Amino acid sequence: MILVEIIINTTTYRVSMEGNDPDYEWTYNWKPYVISFDSPQYQLARAWGGYCQLGFGSIELSPDLFSSEWPPPVSNDITIKYTSTNDDSPETFFTGVAHLRSITQDSIIYDLFGEKYDIDLLAEDTDYSGNTVPLPRAFGSVSYVNPVRLADVGGKPTYHKGYVAGTKGTDWHVFDDGVDIDGNVTDNGDGTFSLSATPVGQVSISGTGKYGTGVNDELTSIMEWACGASYLNETYADTYARASQPSVAHWAGNQRKILDFLSDLCAFFTHLFYIDSSGLHLVDMKLDNGSSIYTEFEYMPSAYEYAPPVSLFSSEWTEREPGEWVASGGGAPTAAAVYVKETVMSTSKTSSYAYGSEEQIEPYQATESDITTALTDIESFIHKPGCNLKIPLAGSLPSPGEKLSWTDTSLGQSTDIWIRARTIKYNFNDEEIIIEGEGEMVATP
Repeated sequence: MILVEIIINTTTYRVSMEGNDPDYEWTYNWKPYVISFDSPQYQLARAWGGYCQLGFGSIELSPDLFSSEWPPPVSNDITIKYTSTNDDSPETFFTGVAHLRSITQDSIIYDLFGEKYDIDLLAEDTDYSGNTVPLPRAFGSVSYVNPVRLADVGGKPTYHKGYVAGTKGTDWHVFDDGVDIDGNVTDNGDGTFSLSATPVGQVSISGTGKYGTGVNDELTSIMEWACGASYLNETYADTYARASQPSVAHWAGNQRKILDFLSDLCAFFTHLFYIDSSGLHLVDMKLDNGSSIYTEFEYMPSAYEYAPPVSLFSSEWTEREPGEWVASGGGAPTAAAVYVKETVMSTSKTSSYAYGSEEQIEPYQATESDITTALTDIESFIHKPGCNLKIPLAGSLPSPGEKLSWTDTSLGQSTDIWIRARTIKYNFNDEEIIIEGEGEMVATP
């Protein structure tokens, strides 16, 4: 059953759908003033990973709840919990704000709003031309990328380092049209560097961004950094992250919300993450975030479906190489010049289904072999059988990535099935949980 704590004009009220179950002892008297509650649902961003976000709709309450608090306040702090027994140790799965939508003679409806992580990925500053611009950030190793030029310091051209870490000349280097100019560079110690002479061409930088407490370019280190107090401010857990962590190589230059960036980053590396009352959890899509086994009396008839086929997965990225180049593009040959040449590269992974659609995947690595490996992992999740499983609302609530196993004897032939939960809909009104995910089906031995 759900337990709702709602603060109305500084007073905490405790309500539920059923009231106190007489079979259990209760600490508080939970009034049966919840009429209905939209099903909260975890929804995975992509079939191969990303942010598994918990969404909410509204809650319908009895006017009796507001008998001494009339009229109902427009906004109230609210906490929603779940228990299969009593209120000794319920699971908290929502903390946020209830905002008044409507008042009728039969009910009061509030829309639910959880914590909003409206946080930009990139800091912003004023560039050399006086424009407010995002400051690019190096995630892992980057080569010959262009830093933002800021206002001159002491008459010297000054640039933002893009958060590359370490010692100038050893861990990071600066180039003028591809020529190393470390000798002309002063590290200002505040995330910027200055040049002792005006550059003759395009300034670029190579180095590695450092995050978290792990290896600089690991996915887990970046996720740990994002959970810090300056960003998501969440407790971080990576118990079920991949043991051999993928390395990230990405220069983020466009402003976007940090959760959108993390979602795409994790999806590329076939990881998911979700945020609950205990913090942010990073989970390898190949691993089980816990497991449960159901007997034929513990689940309802289910549907088994396959996703539409995908014939091709592809990625494009830019390789930057310094050297002495002759400009191309037709016309008379030009004299060779020294600069950093940019070449758009691409790779693809075909599947066994030539008649399917195509998926363009943004890469977060910089070598063809690494990107092809990631695309192969992504392809493996698309073509697995899926299931829409229904189980009674009882016991502990399943979590994203949890492995669920059962034997279905209703298909004409006994079949052993397991899936990992990717979409989880908690239907408290009908007392059932609807779970979708990919997995395997085999004939029972």
